[in-house]
Amino acid sequence: GQTLHLSEEQVIACTFNVSKYTSNGGCNGGTTPGVLDYVIDNGITLAEDFKYTSGDGDHTVPPCPSGKPYATRITKQEFLPQYDEDNVAKIVYEVGPVASGIDAGGIQDYKSGILDVAEPSGGWSINHGVVIVGYGVENGTKYWIFKNSWGVGWGDQGFFKVKRGVNSLAMSEFNYAAYF
Repeated sequence: GQTLHLSEEQVIACTFNVSKYTSNGGCNGGTTPGVLDYVIDNGITLAEDFKYTSGDGDHTVPPCPSGKPYATRITKQEFLPQYDEDNVAKIVYEVGPVASGIDAGGIQDYKSGILDVAEPSGGWSINHGVVIVGYGVENGTKYWIFKNSWGVGWGDQGFFKVKRGVNSLAMSEFNYAAYF
């Protein structure tokens, strides 16, 4: 299939303080179900049509645009069983990308390679949403491929790899499949 680069900015702007979409907090975070509900109701445009601006120095949430054509729409979302990375891989393979909540503390300085982040002494704190777009094996190490929302200037062109099968970054705790 075709890879679509969807607008992160649209879901930030259009779910900001809207109770129907769990009153997402703009640049201060939100919830995966709220974002997916918005895309079910409204569709989502391409990133090139509503560019990501958070982090450009002006952290004001932009207004939600009206009349932007949508590139795709999802029909339903499904919360996946926790701690079942094999099932997550199956969904990525059979359905497509999976929205995932992670502890972003271990990815701040990522540039390349496969992260193998140990659980912090205080436990994981899920505080960031990313998308699992694939998985693989490199030199005998299984890994996940994630797409981050921080733009192509971060990480490996906006992507990062994390060791698979060990719940690194708490990635197996909160995952949602989106059906198109």
